[in-house]
Amino acid sequence: MKKVSLFETPMWQSKLPDSIDTSWLTEIAYEKYALGKLNDCNGFQTFENEEEMSFIFPLPQGLKLQEYLDSMVNNIAKELGLPMVSLLNYWLNVNPTGAYNNLHKHRNALLVGNLYLKVPDTNSGGIEFVRDDDADYYVPTDADYNPTVGTRLTVQPQERDIIVFPGWQSHAVKINKHNLDRVSLSFNYGAITQ
Repeated sequence: MKKVSLFETPMWQSKLPDSIDTSWLTEIAYEKYALGKLNDCNGFQTFENEEEMSFIFPLPQGLKLQEYLDSMVNNIAKELGLPMVSLLNYWLNVNPTGAYNNLHKHRNALLVGNLYLKVPDTNSGGIEFVRDDDADYYVPTDADYNPTVGTRLTVQPQERDIIVFPGWQSHAVKINKHNLDRVSLSFNYGAITQ
């Protein structure tokens, strides 16, 4: 009998090359964190000023990073048969001990991603992908995980990991149980319209 996958939601994971400096991002995150307030999930995000972090990373330090991400995300878009994409916006996240992010999607973004800048260890909160088609109601809890019957998958990132996935994929960030912060850069890419 022939098996046909009806829908597929891929995720891409790679390592940012060491030749691309990201220390300036961590510095910006902590500068803003010192002036800001925690969100409802005990974390901090820098997107209070939408115009400040849209379309392009700061020059000159962000140029190599943006070129790398633009190329990588456009290769993914091409693989999926999507049009070319460009950076819509980005923000920095500081998740201290006890911080997490609730289940959400990224509206208006075709592809979204995270670059992990500071990851103390696997106890600092992975990213959890969750199906939202009610499969968890039907699939027995003792079923072996596979992409067809799995309803949740947690990825434990390491420093300099980049994770990219479709904007419609529901995801959350698990609680940081480590005594050190996890710091990341989140970004959204959307289709280039004519």
